[in-house]
Amino acid sequence: MRFTFLILLLSLLIQRVHGQGCSDAGACSAGSLSLKNESTAEPDLQLGYSQTFGLADKESLVLNSELFVSHQLFSTTSLEFRIPYQITFGKLATTSGVGDLLVTLSQEMMEKKSSALTLVLSGRLKTNNSSKKTGDQPLPMVYQSSLGTNDIIAGLAWQSKKWSFSLAYQHPFGSNQNEYLHPDSIDLPERKLYNESAFLKRGDDLMVRIQRTLVLNESSTIRFGFLPIFRLREDQVKRGGVYESLPGSSGITYNLFFNWHRNLNENTLLTLTTGFPVHARAYRADGLTRTAVIGAGLIFRFYKKDKEISPMNNLFDQLEQD
Repeated sequence: MRFTFLILLLSLLIQRVHGQGCSDAGACSAGSLSLKNESTAEPDLQLGYSQTFGLADKESLVLNSELFVSHQLFSTTSLEFRIPYQITFGKLATTSGVGDLLVTLSQEMMEKKSSALTLVLSGRLKTNNSSKKTGDQPLPMVYQSSLGTNDIIAGLAWQSKKWSFSLAYQHPFGSNQNEYLHPDSIDLPERKLYNESAFLKRGDDLMVRIQRTLVLNESSTIRFGFLPIFRLREDQVKRGGVYESLPGSSGITYNLFFNWHRNLNENTLLTLTTGFPVHARAYRADGLTRTAVIGAGLIFRFYKKDKEISPMNNLFDQLEQD
């Protein structure tokens, strides 16, 4: 009953949200920053697939399919790889391509009976230069499968029985090779609807994630929270060979998210997720704007037979009993 009520509430909220800007350039997805482990023991290997649907700029629809693998290198160290494939349907074109590779190293720094602190280092590696075109016309960033830059992400994640907090900083290196600027011709009105992004230099991002966990029963868990993302300086684009700052491109975006996790069995986890912004920056040239996102995924977990359960894993035993 509680779960049905939550789904109805989420549907109403998504219909009422008019803001745009749910932005994730990588920091929100990096390894332990999302704090999604629910097993009673740390898996030696995890394989996962997720599918999300997002409503983006100018009623574009973005489908994102992602594969990930996570391996427990040592008792307190894990390595994760994520690779997406993106398809965008929009007014200007339909595009598709492999997205940026996200590589994350997580190192547990401190562990107590009911909490843990983890250091997360991650790199977002470009798979193309964000230079897709339709004919000879450059396409805006929402149609690009890659941000076109290599980024580094560093963060800390603290987790207790019912609350978790993450803080991450993301720095992009250089600019992409996108060439989209508003055309001079008045005969192309639809091509002037999007934010300009020629040779885009994105500003650094600071992300804060606050998450609450509610256990419904021994197999189902709900997690929801608040996700502000700060663009610390204005983005820049190149016009006439000179870089210009984009007024309104710095500032904050506030996002809300809800996740439902269900253990189908000891080795399989089903996830459902939704998220949307409640406030956004005025100018968003990176193409990451989402009015709302919904998704589902499966995670397959593999354990060593002789693996012992650590005190941190006992945390999740207590969580399910509360």
